[in-house]
Amino acid sequence: MVPRRSLGDGSDIFTKEGRCSGKSGWPSCVYIFVTYVIQDVTVSYKHTTVFNIFIWYHEPFSLKQVDPLFLPSAIAQTSDSVTNSNSPTSPLETNLIAINANAQLPYKLTSSNFPAWHAQLDSLIIGFDLQGFINGSNPCPTLGSSPTAEVLTARNRWIRQDKLLLNGIFASVSESIMPLIATSSRSREAWLKLTQLYANRSRTRVMQLKDTLTSLNRGAKSVTDYLQQVKSTADELALVDSPLTNDDLTLYILNGLGSEYRDIAGSIHTRENPLTFEELHDLLVSHETYLHRLETLQQTTC
Repeated sequence: MVPRRSLGDGSDIFTKEGRCSGKSGWPSCVYIFVTYVIQDVTVSYKHTTVFNIFIWYHEPFSLKQVDPLFLPSAIAQTSDSVTNSNSPTSPLETNLIAINANAQLPYKLTSSNFPAWHAQLDSLIIGFDLQGFINGSNPCPTLGSSPTAEVLTARNRWIRQDKLLLNGIFASVSESIMPLIATSSRSREAWLKLTQLYANRSRTRVMQLKDTLTSLNRGAKSVTDYLQQVKSTADELALVDSPLTNDDLTLYILNGLGSEYRDIAGSIHTRENPLTFEELHDLLVSHETYLHRLETLQQTTC
């Protein structure tokens, strides 16, 4: 009868030990067959070695007394007392990378934030060295007429990694955009669809974005919010190969500020050297603070 030991947590373990005899009568190998029954799920594991038995247990039985070499990774992870650093790893499990969209991609793609979304996902893909899946430089291995085991392994691993990357892209877009790429079977296919939709290099798109810049005005928004809105549109223009110069960007910003910024706008117009966006941002935010302070003083004196 196969020995059975309870682990005390609703799990049981069955062990069976045997020997394989060689021609000379000496045992040529020893095997141990272990079956785990955990939460009504049975997992079997067999280990064979030469002249060695690595697993022994004493009463009461505890997983702490089981060498981790005999624990499959799924079982080893059920107990904090067991490590799995020595467990053999399947080649298909090596270096597979899954993107955690919630933690690593704070911006979900919408119809208006493609530059920010593109920048964050692109940097993450490059950081994980997965850009070959997106740009086509790392295509799926072909099987050929007589594929070897290595080719099959490489192809299976490629498909699994590509599916993980595709899932990351799916998780990083908004619900309204997901139907546009839902039929994509490869990460590159989904990436190209999104690029063609939101980074269209057509003249119509450029004209539309420039018209948007012309109509933008600060209104009741803060200077920072207004500048971010203008910069976002300018970034979209850069993405479709129609970047604005610093002078053009400054002109669009000043035209939408409003009459209360007339004085500082005049001084900026007369500058000989163009301002960068960051320099212009600092000047306008400082002027906004000055206007708020002036308004507070006027209300106090009244």
